[in-house]
Amino acid sequence: MIGYLVAGVMAGIHRASWGAFKDSPYEGFEIQKYFRSLLFGGLWSIFLFYFLPRYVNQTPIFYIFMMVILLDTLTVEIFKLFFRTEDQKKYKIPSRLHLWKTEIHSEFSRRILGVGFVCLVTLVFYSLFSINLKFDITGRLVIGVLLGFLAGAFEAVGGMYKDAPFEGFEPLKFFRSPIVGAIAGSLLFSFQTNLGVVVLATFGADRMLIESYKTFVLRRRSGKFLSKKPLYLNELSLRKYLVFPYIVTWIYLVFNFLGLMVK
Repeated sequence: MIGYLVAGVMAGIHRASWGAFKDSPYEGFEIQKYFRSLLFGGLWSIFLFYFLPRYVNQTPIFYIFMMVILLDTLTVEIFKLFFRTEDQKKYKIPSRLHLWKTEIHSEFSRRILGVGFVCLVTLVFYSLFSINLKFDITGRLVIGVLLGFLAGAFEAVGGMYKDAPFEGFEPLKFFRSPIVGAIAGSLLFSFQTNLGVVVLATFGADRMLIESYKTFVLRRRSGKFLSKKPLYLNELSLRKYLVFPYIVTWIYLVFNFLGLMVK
């Protein structure tokens, strides 16, 4: 369990660091939000430790890390979309559920839709874990590219539906996720045959890579905020301290990947 728990906490640090780096200049750094991902990461890793043996004899830590990235992201985003009550004035793109440009103000409706969405996602993911692919490495590579592309396309459609009404449709942005997903899927299917493990890890890898590129390479501001200039100037100097734990998590992930290749 210790290996899973470390992987989960490291994944939580990874996600919390990129999120705080990107958003803190516009909404301030909140320590409870940072540690929330560490807590969720640890809890999800413990869940996977007890859940996965029913379907997979052994799941490499490399996959656990990326699965937790996805599960932590889903937990936070579902909470914000369906269950959190928050003033939306600071947002250009509402964090609450909206139908195109129309926000759903009924708390009851949002929560009912949230429960239904959680049940649907749980059913789909649960079904995937019962499937183990019997193909050789070439067949798995082909399927990995296809499923990775579809996973990325699913993310792209969701992102377009959420963002396009407020900032327009960007073709390059739309096709970025399917391409990254195809690359990640081809790699991940090379070392694992369980469909659930690989699909969840592919979603997680797609999110990791794209957010890393946007946040630390392009240094783009978060487009969800109404303000185009940082509101918390102190955070611009303080957020450099978030880079170190972020880099440490990448070193941890690469180390585990190299260990997987050696086996």
